[in-house]
Amino acid sequence: MGLLRIPRQDDQESFVLVHIAPLAQKAAATLDVKILATEGMKQSQIQKLKSKKAPCTDSEWEAILEVILLQQESDPEKAAAAEGIEVEAAIEDDVAVELIFKKSTSGITQRLGSLRLPHDEDQEIELFDWCGASITHSHSLTSTLKSAQADLHKEQAKSQKLADQLEELIKAKEENEHSLLEKFSLLLNEKKAKIRELQRGGGEVEMPTRHKKEKEEEPVVETEKAG
Repeated sequence: MGLLRIPRQDDQESFVLVHIAPLAQKAAATLDVKILATEGMKQSQIQKLKSKKAPCTDSEWEAILEVILLQQESDPEKAAAAEGIEVEAAIEDDVAVELIFKKSTSGITQRLGSLRLPHDEDQEIELFDWCGASITHSHSLTSTLKSAQADLHKEQAKSQKLADQLEELIKAKEENEHSLLEKFSLLLNEKKAKIRELQRGGGEVEMPTRHKKEKEEEPVVETEKAG
């Protein structure tokens, strides 16, 4: 399932390799896993591994183990719970390896829990198989990453094309508005010139038709002749 490189608590330059594998082909629960040189870990028992004063809930502790041990980071909530979590390995020669989960906040380190891996001389370490599985997993991740990058480039190209089209539309709109303003200004200047020409020529401005009709309809008063 996975191979982890965990730094030693007493020497950050050194590390411990931890191999994680399902207890069965179809495990009953996500965290029913076998960890190097142990009898395994049952999801139903993981709360016993958490420190009593750990500043995290049971569900957060479960999420931390899934992200750290199983490298399941696809769930944003679980990934957020495991953010800033560190794991160190405390070594007791020929006795056990203890994986310590901790979190540092504002310079204060808090222990969340630990997983003790007792020494087992009969446990065979299959480094070649582990490395092969790790490389296969790495290739799978690389392929997924390349596919995601290709999709991202396609979306970026589409986005750029839409941006270019929008820019062209805005430019065409501005040019159209400018053309209309020029035509309106030209028409207005022609009207003004025509008015000035009439004023210089002494032309009379005709009265509106309604006023003309009123003048025509005025009654004629007849004057009687005297005597």
